[in-house]
Order: sequence, then structure tokens, then C-alpha cells
Amino acid sequence: WGTLHGTFFPTSEMIDAYRLFVYFRGANDGVDIEIDNVSIMTYSLDCSNVVKNGDFEVGDFRGWSQTTAGGVPSMFTPGASGTSFAMMVSDRTYLNWGMEQELDMDCLESPAQYHVAAKIKLMDGGNPFTCNANVIYGSDGCPVAAISSEQATGTRTRDVSAVVGSADVDGWYDMRGIFELYESDVASNKVKLVFKDAPPTIDLIVDEVVMTKVESPVGFE
Repeated sequence: WGTLHGTFFPTSEMIDAYRLFVYFRGANDGVDIEIDNVSIMTYSLDCSNVVKNGDFEVGDFRGWSQTTAGGVPSMFTPGASGTSFAMMVSDRTYLNWGMEQELDMDCLESPAQYHVAAKIKLMDGGNPFTCNANVIYGSDGCPVAAISSEQATGTRTRDVSAVVGSADVDGWYDMRGIFELYESDVASNKVKLVFKDAPPTIDLIVDEVVMTKVESPVGFE
């Protein structure tokens, strides 16, 4: 069984309609579709953590996908800090292959500073891979988190969070960083949080992803 999920905002036509229908499509010709546990629930905006499903404890990676460049997403178990699940992208050919989430624009403000933290693990053929927190883009470099803003003139990407220190006994690294969100970001069509730049062929695993607004920002009046 796979999980389908999504968020939509009803239009005035939908609200005024006498009847609404939910339908499922997209399977190839000749393929049967089975569905179960269908529900539609009211969505409540919660910006305490801008990232949705950052701990993956629902058992799937809803809200996340592999980057458009490539890679194969899947669940990884166990997760960090004794949790059950994390997200992994394997079959990575290039540095920038990883995972990403499109952020809810209603949770983003400017000028403002945000703190991004996560747990990172790397695997090589089923064995833990050690990266050097002082190296990026190298054969032993550690991955980074980046903010990617899709604007009319193109996509602007900048690194905002990096690995600090060494891995714990289970092979998990801490990643953290603080960055400023610009007016141009908030005016973008889309803003994504992207995890990338692990060495090619190395499986990239993330868990406990948190992005919160800094309430006492540095350098702000």
C-alpha cells in the first residue's frame, strides 16, 4: 500500500456547489486501483515548525520528495534519537541529488531570521559513512541544507545549515544554521528547503528536521 496526501483550498464554486466528488486516476491502462481509508479533514496552519512531517513518524515522507535532479526516496528505520522512521534518498549519482520540501508561504516572513536544525546520516552499501564537517563538495564532504527560491528571473539557492561536530554512536550528525529570509524570497513563486551535497553514490538520510523563526534575531533593530 502507498499513501496519497495533499492540501487544497476550496474555491467559492466548490463551497457553493450542491455536491462534490473525489476521484482517483493516473494508473496505466489495464492496472486496477484499490483505495482505502479515504478522508478529508480541515487543515490548520501551524507555523511553529515551518517544516511539515519533519520527524517522519507518520511512517511515510508526505510533504517531501527527492530533488528534481534524481535519486530514489524511501523510508529508513530506525530514525534518529530512538525514533522509528527517517527519510532516505539512495541511488544518488550527483552531489545535488537529495530531498526537498516546498515550504508554506503563509509561514514565511521578511525581514526575519530562521533556525534550521536536522539529524543527518550517511550510508555506503549498508555501512555508515563518515564525513568531514570541515569539507564540502569533496569525496568525504558533509551534506548541507539550502533554501531554494523560484523567482521569475530564475532559481536562487543558498546554503543555510551545515553539519557540526562528529557523528554519535549510531552514526547521526547534527546539522544546524541560522539565516535571513529576504523580501525576494517571500515574493518568490516557491521556496524550498533542500538537503543535498552528500558525496555521490552515498545514501543521504535525514530526520528531526525543524525550521523555526528566531524571536530575538541578531543584527535586527
